[in-house]
Amino acid sequence: MKQDGMYRYCIQFRAHTESEIRAGELLEKLGRKKSAVIIAALLEYMDNHPELTDGDQSHVTVNTMSLDALEAHISRLIEEKLRGIELPPRGESIPHEQAEEVSQDIMDMLDDLNLFNM
Repeated sequence: MKQDGMYRYCIQFRAHTESEIRAGELLEKLGRKKSAVIIAALLEYMDNHPELTDGDQSHVTVNTMSLDALEAHISRLIEEKLRGIELPPRGESIPHEQAEEVSQDIMDMLDDLNLFNM
């Protein structure tokens, strides 16, 4: 709600998952300085989900995944990528183009992990 030129909100959420607890602990540590972090997080989320600005909140989803589930998912993705690649016999090198493609795929995947602060 906007009052006196300021937006005022009260939020409350469960502390059932590790993600919820981590978020709650960070907000507690921030004390009265929460707004800057919340604004930055919301702006980044809105940039990644432009459909929110058209008023359609049905697209708002939050996926929480345990570290084990994330590792399993990444392992499956790596296996899928490697499935189509023939590895040379031991001692021979991989063609340069193929090595660059695999390296770029791995770099893209590592960049995606930054979304999870890993």
